[in-house]
Amino acid sequence: MSLASRSARHTLALLALTVACAAPASAATVHPSVARQIVQGRERLNLWIFFRDKGGAELDLDAALERARMSLSPRALDRRVRRSPAAAATTVGYRDIPVAAEYVAALGRAGATIRRRSRWLNAVSAEVPARTLEGIAELPFVAELRVLRTARWGEPEWQLSERARARSSTVHKIDLREAPRDGFGYDYGLSFDQLEQIDLIRLHEMGYSGAGILVAILDTGFRKSHEAFAGAQVVAERDFVFWDGETEDEGEDEPGAMGHGTAVWSLIGGWSPGIVIGGAFDAEFALAKTEDVRSETRVEEDNWVAAVEWADSLGADIITSSLGYFDFDGGFSYSYSDLDGRTAVTTLAAVEAQRLGIVVCSSMGNMGPFPGSLATPADADSILSVGAVYPNDFIAEFSSRGPTADARIKPDLCARGTDAVAAYWSAPDDYTVDFGGTSAAAPFVAAAAAVALEIHPEWTPADLIAAFRASASRAGSPDNDYGWGVLRAYDAAIPTAVGSPRDAPDRAARNRLQGVAPNPFNPRLRVAFELGAAGPARLAVYDAAGRLVRVLSEGPMGAGEQISAWDGRDGAGRSLASGVYTVVLETAGGREQQRALLLK
Repeated sequence: MSLASRSARHTLALLALTVACAAPASAATVHPSVARQIVQGRERLNLWIFFRDKGGAELDLDAALERARMSLSPRALDRRVRRSPAAAATTVGYRDIPVAAEYVAALGRAGATIRRRSRWLNAVSAEVPARTLEGIAELPFVAELRVLRTARWGEPEWQLSERARARSSTVHKIDLREAPRDGFGYDYGLSFDQLEQIDLIRLHEMGYSGAGILVAILDTGFRKSHEAFAGAQVVAERDFVFWDGETEDEGEDEPGAMGHGTAVWSLIGGWSPGIVIGGAFDAEFALAKTEDVRSETRVEEDNWVAAVEWADSLGADIITSSLGYFDFDGGFSYSYSDLDGRTAVTTLAAVEAQRLGIVVCSSMGNMGPFPGSLATPADADSILSVGAVYPNDFIAEFSSRGPTADARIKPDLCARGTDAVAAYWSAPDDYTVDFGGTSAAAPFVAAAAAVALEIHPEWTPADLIAAFRASASRAGSPDNDYGWGVLRAYDAAIPTAVGSPRDAPDRAARNRLQGVAPNPFNPRLRVAFELGAAGPARLAVYDAAGRLVRVLSEGPMGAGEQISAWDGRDGAGRSLASGVYTVVLETAGGREQQRALLLK
């Protein structure tokens, strides 16, 4: 039988299956794109195969949930309890149970080669011979078949221009050992303007830098040996392209593949005084290499989904991804109607991460200025989708625009997307002053999110998004070019500033306990508070039984923002046991308090 005849036969069978699924039947739903690939003559297809359940009547639910709990780090469980209203009642749920091993084995016997397994989606990605599709679709546990998308980035913004290479050699360097690190002594060099644009430097000056926050970065790879990361705290790394634990370029990589990820990381966690200081330089990092840049078909969605689930298991507080998925291998693409926050697998994974207490930051894409030019997963309704502006706060022409297909405003926020100073991959001491695109904008917002969570460890993702939107430059008139506007990190993170001008007349009447961080802590807790007017005040710590254990400061105090610290000891200098303690600010205007967890 000819290839054309075989294709016709398979197509008719698949279409019949699709129609049959309109009525109650055991056959799976088959997405029309699967049939279109067969018409094109493809004999092996990359598919997402979704299951109906996680083991049916044979599943021991209690045992499966306990195994799922054991697969999550204590940090992940803690984050879910503190930041996820959806997960608070059931910290570990059905979503966390792995796909059924017997279903995977059955697919293998049917001829499928399994690539990835997603417990959240209850699906696997696989390479499947076209001739086996009918049989796979009729398996009783298979719910749906979709094409596995393999994305093109379009213009390869990770490849910085020759002009950037030439200019990077002129960047001034200083001896890092002599760089001041305390108080007002940070030497931002050329990176000052890009952080000042989102008003992040004032939070640094208050002592906040993302300490205790775990940021997962999904990208092309990372030059860990760059001097800007000499002191970086990397808690985990994984290569989802070559399936190993090395995220720098490897022998099979295209040289410089790690360039994009290196630049992105430096905007968040870089520490190279006099050149570039990242917005959250004291954060911890989980590095995920999800992008294969060796051909036009750069990224498979399953790598991204797998990396998000991995980041959750580690306890990541933030996931940032300067990646987008819309146009695909073989001429396929999502349609605009698919950008509804409910269709793309990357979007579904991003939403699930948010439900579990993770702040997700995604670049909008560089396909502007046309309406609806965003890519997945930026269409998700519960994440921070970030557009790009010039240094003067005007929107960049290339920055992708909303709305989503269901008429929601996107982007959420904007940050600098041109002329950003960043680490460059070519040598351990190379830099560029020309990194750009929404790829640059997203990590700036992620850095600000890390600092905000350091100040407000109790904030859920929804809390943070609301604060960021309410304080942004165009909060009063959001649109599908700028969203809510350029981020104003200080006004978002400091409660007295949210929703009001910095010098509002009524600010003098406010006394606020702004935040305790890191939380949990050991051995030192930083306490930020503000007095709207000079007067008597008392800052003290109480134990869980309400007993006073330490007075941190007491007496007349001046107006303005102030920082105090507690070393976990009582008034007699004795080290206290692990537990929950309450920090209380008392003034003539009233009493404010926040809890802090001491872990030893």
